[in-house]
Amino acid sequence: MSDNQEADGAAICDPQTMAKFLLMTERTVNRLAAEGVLVRAAGRGRFDLVASVQGYVRFLRKNADHDLQGGAQIVGLRTRLIDAKTRLAESEADEAAGRMLLKADVEAVWLRIVTNMRTRMLALPTRVAPLLQAAASPGEAAAILTDAVHDALADLAATEVTVPRTRAGRVSGADRPGADDLRDDGAASEADNLAVG
Repeated sequence: MSDNQEADGAAICDPQTMAKFLLMTERTVNRLAAEGVLVRAAGRGRFDLVASVQGYVRFLRKNADHDLQGGAQIVGLRTRLIDAKTRLAESEADEAAGRMLLKADVEAVWLRIVTNMRTRMLALPTRVAPLLQAAASPGEAAAILTDAVHDALADLAATEVTVPRTRAGRVSGADRPGADDLRDDGAASEADNLAVG
């Protein structure tokens, strides 16, 4: 009977043989034995070869499945990153083509429109008061006031408001954190204008 075989026919080997068989160091063999992956046989420093190889195969399969799941997560994250970059590029292209405006630009335009409307409405009583005083009846006063409001609204509707199409020397999105590489040194020094409203 050889040193690597017991009386019942089970293959038994020492740590050095197990390390050579599994292409690892003896230290790794002992670590995997401590983790229960490799099966020790009766006797100090001896391993059941078949049970240990089967345990090691199960260990590798389990780790491979775990790695595949992690790989699927990475693929999912990469897909989300690509989608986000695509949406950003499409938004910037829409802005450059004039199909979309920056929120800050729209807010600035609306602030100017509302301020202009407020100024005209507050000036209305001063402008209309003498006419109302000269009105012969309440109906005539109402007509004068209605005409004055309609004139003010028509003036507001005829007001042309422009929004800068691009910001001088910058590409859209250059004000976002981490966007230092979006500077456009070759951009026009004067902004193109788009009509709004």
